[in-house]
Amino acid sequence: MQDVVIEELRDTDVTVIAAMPVVQGEQMLLHVVQEDGGGATLVVQGLERRPVVVDGQLRHRLRMRIVEKHRSESA
Repeated sequence: MQDVVIEELRDTDVTVIAAMPVVQGEQMLLHVVQEDGGGATLVVQGLERRPVVVDGQLRHRLRMRIVEKHRSESA
């Protein structure tokens, strides 16, 4: 489990900055939390990765295709 920074979230794909790379085709869960406490759990699949330097540290810009969406309500 790791935290990521979401750069862009669209209907079909999401781009994040992460500490660890993702293998093309690998599937994982991405939990998106909104300020109101609601959010969604997305099943995503790795499409592409590029190394980037953020605050002097190597990170990975990951573009992933959204396979499934499961919405959650705020508590």
